[in-house]
Amino acid sequence: MSSNVFDLLGQASTLLYLAPQAGVSESPFRRLCRRFGADVLVSEFVSAAGIVMGNRRSRDFLRFHEAERPIGIQIFGAEPDMMADAAAQVADVYKPDFIDINFGCPVKKVVKRNGGSGCLRDLDLVERIIRAVDDATPLPTTVKIRSGFNEATREPATIALRCQEAGARALCLHPRTRADMYSGQARWSEIAEVVEALAIGFETGGGQEIALFLVLQPGLILTDELRTQVRRVIRSAASPRHVPARIEQVPALPRTMSGKVSEIAVRDTIMDEPVRNLSALANPEVLDDFRRIFTGS
Repeated sequence: MSSNVFDLLGQASTLLYLAPQAGVSESPFRRLCRRFGADVLVSEFVSAAGIVMGNRRSRDFLRFHEAERPIGIQIFGAEPDMMADAAAQVADVYKPDFIDINFGCPVKKVVKRNGGSGCLRDLDLVERIIRAVDDATPLPTTVKIRSGFNEATREPATIALRCQEAGARALCLHPRTRADMYSGQARWSEIAEVVEALAIGFETGGGQEIALFLVLQPGLILTDELRTQVRRVIRSAASPRHVPARIEQVPALPRTMSGKVSEIAVRDTIMDEPVRNLSALANPEVLDDFRRIFTGS
């Protein structure tokens, strides 16, 4: 397998990209996921301040095995100069395949220092951070974002375009705001909006191409009958924007405590086989089917 993420993006199959998870995405876990089909791995997020100050725990998060390539190191912070210094140290000492910037974490102790999704309150700051990191290393720079800080600033397509203009080579969208945290229902139609916005950006001239990663997670195992029913409902939607409302019409689907259909259940109902682990998601046809449904392509 090539260690160049962008070589992999040029292949016919859809990449399986392991989402970074704090406290979970350690090297042994990442290698297990690689064995079960993950194409691209990412470290758990690491504080830029911790890296620059030589914090031992931060250094431990940066280590990885050669078998994990291609792998990115994800960093977070709110000061462009410090983010640049941290990225330069990571690139020079640990030599990952790309640097990922976290603009998505909603946790209070991160946001109160303006890190993670706290940066989304100031898109000029987001651009400065991306430019600083991108200029500091020869490695590709990628980003993880949310749809906005709150409903008033919810503009995922605008944020994505600003990231592209600043030099980001790939983007991962969590279609919730920081205010949503992990509650409510993600707006899957925003993935289609971002894809459309970035595609228009290519056609009108300019800039470097940017890839949109759709990160999937395995979840519940549902019956074949229910899976077939949900696939039929999804495909009957006039456009991706109508998918959430159609899904809510399926009474037998597992639901969250708020009464909304479980997103994990929705993701799994479009799979051609029960999903227990990452190996089931390694089938390119399965991932391509998911992409077609939610992007309309």
